[in-house]
Amino acid sequence: MKTDEHRYRVEREFHDQWAREVDVNRLDPERMFRCPAIPESRYSIECLGDLRGKRVLDLGCGYGETSIYLALQGAQVAAVDLSPEMIRRTEELARKYRVEGSVTTSVQNAEGLSFEDECFDVVYGQDVLHHTRLDKSIPEIHRVLRKGGKGCFSEPLGHNWIINFFRRISPEIRTEDEHPLILRDIRSFRKWFRNVQHKEFHLTTLVLFLWFQVLDFFHKKRDGRPWKQLIEESDRYLLPIKIFFALDRCLFTVIPFLKRYCRMMVISFEK
Repeated sequence: MKTDEHRYRVEREFHDQWAREVDVNRLDPERMFRCPAIPESRYSIECLGDLRGKRVLDLGCGYGETSIYLALQGAQVAAVDLSPEMIRRTEELARKYRVEGSVTTSVQNAEGLSFEDECFDVVYGQDVLHHTRLDKSIPEIHRVLRKGGKGCFSEPLGHNWIINFFRRISPEIRTEDEHPLILRDIRSFRKWFRNVQHKEFHLTTLVLFLWFQVLDFFHKKRDGRPWKQLIEESDRYLLPIKIFFALDRCLFTVIPFLKRYCRMMVISFEK
């Protein structure tokens, strides 16, 4: 049986290597939240309300786009990640956007944070919890979030067999122990938090993700991460993006059950 330490080491090495491949000069934090191709990012920020003066934990900050955006909205951000190289990229990006005074960084494990109890107004994360054991990370989120505080996480869903097939044939862009969430995992949040809500995104838009997978197959120099490619090229695909999202809204109204087959889910809650 794999130990937690083995799992942490694999995650750290994978994300350290990913961070080394990132060109900070190409990162655009504001585009992440205004891009029409990723409405889940805009929705998640809307769930948090006014962030001015709030102390925010960006859990699994990656190379810092979210941390810098939160700081630009007036938050005091604690950016943490298991990967030292990701933390270095976050620090570089903070200096580039001149918000280093509003962003503190540290290498930490989401399953065992070093912060004091109830010290954050908001806990936020993108694509992080599916790399963790929820029975360890969710209690930690609860512990560091103050009473009345808000949390929001954007995570991949694991019900769609087509998406799962592409996950299996692209192991080079994911870690061996990551586990996309399923709707049953929402129960874990309801054990610890109140007003737990979830909203799903990307069903027919999967056509675009599959398109980028095909392009990557024939052009190996591409990034290999279709969600990043769609963000970078969203202006080019603006019309199909609008059509697919409109189609999603219609389908979810008529057949709500289809939501479980989306690619992403945003979970929001209060303590």
